[in-house]
Amino acid sequence: MSERTQQKVEREAHPSDYELTCVLPNGTGYGEGAISAKRADHGEYPVSEEQLQTAVEVLERRRSEFIVAVEADDDGCGDGRHAVRIVHLEDDVVHEEDGELSKLRAKFFGGGLPVAASMWRAIKGRPQAGETLLGDRKFIAAKLKAKGIRYGAHTADTHGKPNACGCGMLDGYSDAMHTSINARDEITGTVDMFIAGASENPAVEQSFSVREYLAGNKEYMADASGPKTMRLILESGAVVKELGGPHLEAITIINNEPGTTVDQAKIAEILREEGLPEGIQVFVIDAWRGAVYANAIADIAAEELGKNRDEAYEIAMADFLVGQFATAANLTAGDQPVLLNAERQN
Repeated sequence: MSERTQQKVEREAHPSDYELTCVLPNGTGYGEGAISAKRADHGEYPVSEEQLQTAVEVLERRRSEFIVAVEADDDGCGDGRHAVRIVHLEDDVVHEEDGELSKLRAKFFGGGLPVAASMWRAIKGRPQAGETLLGDRKFIAAKLKAKGIRYGAHTADTHGKPNACGCGMLDGYSDAMHTSINARDEITGTVDMFIAGASENPAVEQSFSVREYLAGNKEYMADASGPKTMRLILESGAVVKELGGPHLEAITIINNEPGTTVDQAKIAEILREEGLPEGIQVFVIDAWRGAVYANAIADIAAEELGKNRDEAYEIAMADFLVGQFATAANLTAGDQPVLLNAERQN
């Protein structure tokens, strides 16, 4: 989506202008992760293919009940698990508190900070000696703060894994870099749904080129641990939720309706009403929020690097899409049906 198109959508769109459609009934078809929709015999949370198809049809029909206005000006991760508590930093100590967990905010894999830092690196290009992933994230955190853009994240039980924070995107960032290269053709095919001619698009090429270089750059990735970035996010005063329970995401929803998100708790309620089994969670990618960061990072690239702002925006948006689908491929088996909430086609 071009910046001009995004701005037009934000000015003119109304809820009735959008529809939810299953664009990939069998999922993306690629993935190296363990999270799978195929759970007909999966322990206490079985879901048959027929039930999954029914769930997709129900969501298409009842979209107006769970595509809702955001209640907060920040964002978080699109993980489908339920929140159990809020985590915050006070006097350099991490505290946990029970509180209101129901605020609806924009979401996508990883939340805003790691995504924005990845956009910055894609635009800037190969790192120089001494530049690192955590350094990029610290730099962008300061820039986002100056622009008044707030972001969030989540933690979860790490099951004793060392050097992990519980967010699959943050903990598996280096792995996802390799996945983006291993599944480049497949990811490009998915990106083509949003950027026509993706295989020949220079912005998409730039994202993949930088990722290929970073995947083998041990110096840049040396401080890429999830806990270090989570600490940085907590220090910013962000809302960080601790999630609980197993990963049962069986559907992915990509939402391009500005100012809205997917109410995952409402989806669970709807599916129960329809007589469907417990355990059909939903991943969410609010793509419009990605465009917010692409605009901000394009401004920063123009200011700091003298880059052409329009070209920087295109690279940032391409990197957002490549990064989201690479993360999905790293975490899932790629068999979750994908639904897209987008402008209605006349």
